[in-house]
Amino acid sequence: MKQQKPTTIKELCEFIWYLEDKYDLLNFQIYDVKVWQYARMRIYYFLAKKLNILKEPQVKLNTYNKISSVIQYIKNSFTANPLFSKKSDILILPHPRVKKIDNHYIDIYTYYLKEDLLKQNYKVVEIESAYKGLHKREKDQDIYYDDFIRLMIKGIKLIPFYYQVHNSIVQEIEKDIAKITGVKIDLQREFSLFIKEYKVEAFFYKKILQKVKPKQIYLSVSYGKGALIKVARELGIETIELQHGTFSRYHLGYSFSCKKLDYFPDKFYVWSDFWKNLIPLPLDKQNIVIYEFAHMKNQLSKYKKKLKKPFQVVVLSQGAIGEEIARMILKNIVYFKNFSIKYKLHPGEYERWQEYPSLVQLVENYGVELIKDCDLYELLSTSSYQIGVFSTAIYEGLEFGCKTILLNITGIEYMQDILEQKRAFLYKEGTYLHEY
Repeated sequence: MKQQKPTTIKELCEFIWYLEDKYDLLNFQIYDVKVWQYARMRIYYFLAKKLNILKEPQVKLNTYNKISSVIQYIKNSFTANPLFSKKSDILILPHPRVKKIDNHYIDIYTYYLKEDLLKQNYKVVEIESAYKGLHKREKDQDIYYDDFIRLMIKGIKLIPFYYQVHNSIVQEIEKDIAKITGVKIDLQREFSLFIKEYKVEAFFYKKILQKVKPKQIYLSVSYGKGALIKVARELGIETIELQHGTFSRYHLGYSFSCKKLDYFPDKFYVWSDFWKNLIPLPLDKQNIVIYEFAHMKNQLSKYKKKLKKPFQVVVLSQGAIGEEIARMILKNIVYFKNFSIKYKLHPGEYERWQEYPSLVQLVENYGVELIKDCDLYELLSTSSYQIGVFSTAIYEGLEFGCKTILLNITGIEYMQDILEQKRAFLYKEGTYLHEY
């Protein structure tokens, strides 16, 4: 089938699968690194942004913040270096983005797991990555930072003659991408940088694992952690990923054409049967384990007696498609007559929402209430409707009994299964909200 320039997430995924099939990219290896498999998600995001399918989801650090981050990284390399960690039964890599719960920042995906493990007298160590250059959680003796590894990666990338890539197959891939998408990408340079990064991570994670000697490693996100997973497997240490959000056939962190991957965890813990059977993950079925989302369960219990406000709707924004969502709401604002609209920003949008012209109009001219840092679960528990595209919060809103309306814009591909199971409605332009 002739390939055409991708204009949607679905088409971009299909184009990437086409390349993978044509060049056997998931097994493509240079300097003993399966470099495409290792950096697949980053290549996808790069192409998605170049093709204007997705926007940059997060605010980039300014020069001052970058310098401050480097200073903090250097400091943390001495005070929280995982090379100084102690022998433990379990190693956890929490999600970098944390939430404030009861005046404490926690990773909602690993916090309750750690509590359970400690109650069972397991020794637990955590290695945390910074989010926007910062570590917000309270530091304790069991928490270390990977800042030292990040600094080493920055350093080796500056050395030009290490792991240079000169490969005819890579050149053919570059030509294919340019011919079909119009995007020029220097994959030889990018692969060189990815390989350097992998080598640094593999070297230091091996040192860390040989010192900590964990029996298991729990990760909140596996893509981007291929070096750790491969080293752990070589040392006989089991790796387990905890579901941290929605996924689907069109989420390339989890959708593959093969069953066995070098850089995918040994097991995957999902929230329910729905997620277990959603798509064929690259694992045998017995290694996909149902492990309920404890944070969600606690919040459901906490807010179960809250009364729904019949005319309250929460709009769930996302950084990569923020203006598209706002534009769709603005275009149809007359059909939301008599509804109180709570417009919930993603944390990455707090500082830049005014870059969305449509959202500015909604706030200034139509009385839409902008919601930044709030208790999302309380908001969902009191809202009768939720509107979004593919935010993880949509699944949470379903659990809180919100009538769910999805907008037919970039990213809707992620939610096809939920639509097919009629757990949500696809918004039809020109339709009053109360008709759903």
